[in-house]
Amino acid sequence: MKTIADNSLSRIEVLQAQTVELIRSRQELQELSRLHSNRRHLDLTATLRLTAASIGFFPVAAIVVQLFSGAPNLSPVVLFLFALAAFTTPAAGYIAASRAAGLVERTQNFHFINRIAAIALIGGLWGMASGFAGGVVIFGIGAIFGALIGFPIGAITLPIVFLAFNALKQYGKVELRRLLPLALTLGLIFALLLTGFQ
Repeated sequence: MKTIADNSLSRIEVLQAQTVELIRSRQELQELSRLHSNRRHLDLTATLRLTAASIGFFPVAAIVVQLFSGAPNLSPVVLFLFALAAFTTPAAGYIAASRAAGLVERTQNFHFINRIAAIALIGGLWGMASGFAGGVVIFGIGAIFGALIGFPIGAITLPIVFLAFNALKQYGKVELRRLLPLALTLGLIFALLLTGFQ
């Protein structure tokens, strides 16, 4: 009788140990899944950072290429400054993306049309700040042109990206593979528009 009780107790202990191990394994899998999904899914701030990298880099880089091909004797200093602007513009947009995303979130109680108008204004200011920062390195005067060019680019881009993000999001995030083509396409379209499709 005692051996039957001992066997029952040892089986219960084994089952308890296995249950604890299963729970621990499940928690580890959930953590790994969370870490994996965070690498491939973007919230609104990360989406705007990705967009800033594209729309900040491609248009300015296209202008640099056009300047270099149109005037091969152009001073290397001027080319360097424009090339530097091609990196400072997206960097400024990347940094300001969290602020822009925060402002967009604050419009959630607006009526749809009012919200899109507010988001366009936020995008314009975001683009203007990025263009201004990128243009500062071009003899300072570039800041004015950068801001003037950045405002309409941001005002057009942010509502488009916001609507796409809202349409594609699941649990507040969107897969990178779904947003990357949009971000790259917007950057290339603005590059073509600024350089006159040449």
